Amino acid sequence: MKSCILSVTVCVYAVLVFPLNSYGELTGGKWIHHERQAPQNDITAIFPGTEYKIWVSTGNTLHAYDGTYWKKFSFDDQSLDDHTPFLRDGEGRFFFNDGSDLVVLEDGIISRYDDEKLHYPIIAAADGDGAVYMGLYDIITGGVYVFDGSTVKKIREGRVRSVTVDVTGRVWATIRDQESDTMSLFTLDGEEWTDRSDEIGGLFPANAYELTVQSAPDGSVWVNNLGKYGIYKNNEWIFHDGGTGPMYLSFDSSGGVWGYKSKNLYSLDESGNWVTSQKMGRGMPDRQNFIAEDSDNSVWCFDSVRAYSYIDSGWVEGKNEYDLISDTITCAVYTEDGKLMCGHGLRSTPAAERENKGISVWDGSTWSNFNFADDTYLYNVYFMKKSPYNEIIAETDHGLKIYDGTAWATVDTLEALEISDVAWDDMAVMWIASYNGLLEYNYPFYEFKVHPREMNPRKVFYNLNFDSEGMLYMQTNFGSIVSYYEDRDELWESHPSNSINSSDIAVDNDDVLWCARQNFLSWWDVLDGWINEVDLNNGRMVEVDDQGRIWASGLGTTGYLEDGVWHDIPELSHSASDMFATDGKGRYALNSFNLNLDLEPPPRTDSYGLYEYVPDTVNVEQEDKPEPVMTSGNYPNPFNASTTIHFTLAKPENVTVTVYNIHGQKVKTIASEFFPAGSSSVMWDSTTDAGAVSASGIYFYRIEAGGILQTGKVLLLR
Repeated sequence: MKSCILSVTVCVYAVLVFPLNSYGELTGGKWIHHERQAPQNDITAIFPGTEYKIWVSTGNTLHAYDGTYWKKFSFDDQSLDDHTPFLRDGEGRFFFNDGSDLVVLEDGIISRYDDEKLHYPIIAAADGDGAVYMGLYDIITGGVYVFDGSTVKKIREGRVRSVTVDVTGRVWATIRDQESDTMSLFTLDGEEWTDRSDEIGGLFPANAYELTVQSAPDGSVWVNNLGKYGIYKNNEWIFHDGGTGPMYLSFDSSGGVWGYKSKNLYSLDESGNWVTSQKMGRGMPDRQNFIAEDSDNSVWCFDSVRAYSYIDSGWVEGKNEYDLISDTITCAVYTEDGKLMCGHGLRSTPAAERENKGISVWDGSTWSNFNFADDTYLYNVYFMKKSPYNEIIAETDHGLKIYDGTAWATVDTLEALEISDVAWDDMAVMWIASYNGLLEYNYPFYEFKVHPREMNPRKVFYNLNFDSEGMLYMQTNFGSIVSYYEDRDELWESHPSNSINSSDIAVDNDDVLWCARQNFLSWWDVLDGWINEVDLNNGRMVEVDDQGRIWASGLGTTGYLEDGVWHDIPELSHSASDMFATDGKGRYALNSFNLNLDLEPPPRTDSYGLYEYVPDTVNVEQEDKPEPVMTSGNYPNPFNASTTIHFTLAKPENVTVTVYNIHGQKVKTIASEFFPAGSSSVMWDSTTDAGAVSASGIYFYRIEAGGILQTGKVLLLR
């Protein structure tokens, strides 16, 4: 506890004084990456697990499920470009075709083998002794290849439709001859290939090109041609006409036989006929790895982005509880009870292609997800804001919704409007930017302030920001900034001027307008226009937090400007953000998406969830030892030639007052001397230590007394 208590007499002139930052620079906490662990992109294959129940591949990521939690495993893009494995063998190795090279992932180590060039599609089977046989259907490089653990070698020409290894170690393959254009069944005995097509003559109708072979756990080998199948066991064939059915087959340990073709998952009934077990919404690839059996002997399959297990003669989804419902975060807000609520939704996406994910809520340990609650639809959420009454307002596909802390409801009369943003004036009246114009909503009535016929028919308002004088700043879908002052009932087009290509705007505590525009974080000077402060490389977002920090993000840096100093946040600067939330108690949340994101409006394809900053400790005032409070003010502000900074000391102290520019460079030390208890003041005449006259702009003063630090902001206008 410091012995000095510094209080203040504040003179206010159209300015809100900066209080002492309760948290200062963001130190002593940590950034947590909340990312969807369950699949959210199309599943391409499914594999059995040991430590996990199953593994699934989504093209660039592997996901594992333990029955309760999903876990995502990503790869270093520098070491592996194509992240889709085509096989997981009994030793737990994953096999990839990366740049036509065979790549093996084992115990987290990636090994590359370039003896032979491999091309898609690839089907493969392991022999149990470490060797893997691969079949390529490519018209040029087609054939059977073997990987012996150290090298890749081609051992048979032809376009290979399927390959398998039976329980004796014999290799089977169905191969389309490139010269005769016929499909044949072969086995590999030692180093010799034997054509066994004559044995299965009944399986050769006109569509024999779909002939596949698969080994079963009981030692039998099955040859299948779109429903008709033959079983080879104990050196004998038995043929069946199972009806129209699958192409590729899979088996479980209980004797179940599964097949897949054209968005239909089949199973064999007791009569040996194929029946549809499940119709797939979007389907999966017509190749192997559509069924996997876990260590508990449960059978799994997948449909689009969902994995299912077969329970009690039906398919049950492997739930993604304790997980974000989507990595695409469009908005977020902290609830009054400390939960982080995230919205998911892409407005510009055609309705048929929208995710319909709704809302994810983080309670500090688990996620919960929903898109329908309290008889209210929340399929796609485009923004969420907290009202002056601590209610949460959300815009969705079905209009404006409100959450009062206990239940969701639809805001009466506003469901038909397509709303882009809301804001509240100093009377707590809600203003609405919509595709129908600018409205004032004073429950239960709303009034158009700027009607559509007064606007360009294609113009849309969004990003509403009030300053302390009641000026409302907005953006348009053309990238310009307009302002509206209700008392004068006027709308200024492109005000401030030269505001084209602005991505986001915010008004700080001193009514300074900030903008993420083109490649910079900029602020508006009434005399000099836009002044660029931070290079953002295509600015995406600017927000002002409760501590007065200016947060901004672009395709190259994300961080905040405080006391004229830019703080880059490494955890966020590998990606970009266009959403910001804070609980006012030291927690912050920002979404994250690809640096190479197309600058056109969404949809986005590469979203990485969100990052949340959580302080290690919470500053709590002790009743018996109150923390010293210090505020300060200057008059006039804005000023032209000089301004006076006022402060009050509880007891005599050495005081230093210093002025800095917005870049954090010292401009002048105004005072460094002993002051008595009580009210005092110092004057800055807008000159530098060298006697030069300072240019127009934002400056910061810092008062240090008895180990206590306070900052304030002044605006110099020449």
